[in-house]
Amino acid sequence: MLWIENLGVHPEHRRKGVGLKLLRRASLDAKKKGAKAVQSVVMPDAKDAVMLHKKVGFFIDGRKFAFLDLENFQ
Repeated sequence: MLWIENLGVHPEHRRKGVGLKLLRRASLDAKKKGAKAVQSVVMPDAKDAVMLHKKVGFFIDGRKFAFLDLENFQ
């Protein structure tokens, strides 16, 4: 399992797809190395972070953690 405690993008580079690429690449690399899932800390009130994780395919249920099953992740 890949555990992501913190992911940040410098303010000058936000809203340009950098976070999306980082999160997808980390998830794909983890899958290639045999990880079955990714868990990421996401504060529920951080709307941009929640949307980013949902865009990648993470399950977020309103708590502090997001979950991504890597079985069918591409």
